[in-house]
Amino acid sequence: MLFCTVANAQVTWQGGSNPDATASATILFDKTGTGLATYSGVIYAHTGLTVNGTPWQNVKGTWGNNTTQPALTLVSGNIYKLDLTPTIMAYYGLASGSVTKVNMVFRNAAGSAQTTDLTLDVGAFQSTLVTPAEGSNTIVNSGQNLAISASNT
Repeated sequence: MLFCTVANAQVTWQGGSNPDATASATILFDKTGTGLATYSGVIYAHTGLTVNGTPWQNVKGTWGNNTTQPALTLVSGNIYKLDLTPTIMAYYGLASGSVTKVNMVFRNAAGSAQTTDLTLDVGAFQSTLVTPAEGSNTIVNSGQNLAISASNT
């Protein structure tokens, strides 16, 4: 089993690379330095997806409901995992759409201790539109060119 740790990162993908939404994946969570650092009970995930640019879609269960929200599995020491199978989209019950992130907050059983909002990128290529500005309107006359630029994130 391969474990990837990035300095100061609380969550990473097992294997170190961003999975496609149509693949299975495992989230690794290091509770060191979080609101759960000294907690020794079951850790639950409040988790959803960013779909078509909108975060927190297809959320699993209801906040604080330990029967509907997924429990993490202790791997070793302060490292926990959450398996998203058979695919990321299927795990969240999503039939179609562009998935770019997994959103999550990890919490204790009572919901009184938790992490901040955390995200992991989904998909091998992530980009941000630079010009024209996102949400802007640009009129291009017939025969004109339009320069479009984006940055890989």
